[in-house]
Amino acid sequence: SLFTGDPGLPLVTAQLLQANGKLAEAEAQYRRALRVHPTDIGWYLLAQLMMAQKNYPEAASALRHSADLALLPAGRYLSLGNVDLAMNRPDEALRAFDNAERFGEKLAPLPSYARFSAKVAEGRGRAWLALHDVRRATDFLEKSTRLAPERQRWNLLVDCYSAQGRTAEAEEARRHTKELTTDRTTAR
Repeated sequence: SLFTGDPGLPLVTAQLLQANGKLAEAEAQYRRALRVHPTDIGWYLLAQLMMAQKNYPEAASALRHSADLALLPAGRYLSLGNVDLAMNRPDEALRAFDNAERFGEKLAPLPSYARFSAKVAEGRGRAWLALHDVRRATDFLEKSTRLAPERQRWNLLVDCYSAQGRTAEAEEARRHTKELTTDRTTAR
């Protein structure tokens, strides 16, 4: 009763409820917190809950609200692009990835920027694949593997090269995928 007017308390309560698997109650607390005091983090946490429940339309809406309030909304737009892809909305995803890149440029001096930029490029590649433009998809996926080589990116690139009949490049990408798999296994 001492903290009934504290807008942060429902957020903490919601996180605890979510961690204990009480998702409906957690959602109610997130929404209560947002009615009292709408914040970037409140909308983002609600979006995370909605994504976990695969309620992508609600997640997208919450991410848009979060991005509108965020000081650095680049990550929110990256998440929104991925949610748009999950809803098979590649055109909307491309717009979200454009916003992620535009706002993300402020992060360029940070060491994590290359990984962020790789995620944006991968998202764009996946969106162009969904739009059946393999050439554009290939360009973005090549960029993503240069910035931060990861197995799933190389696998997507294998598919792009194969679809274009670029068998030598597809084999080279497969080799990179196997190397990353071997490196992971050896590291354990």
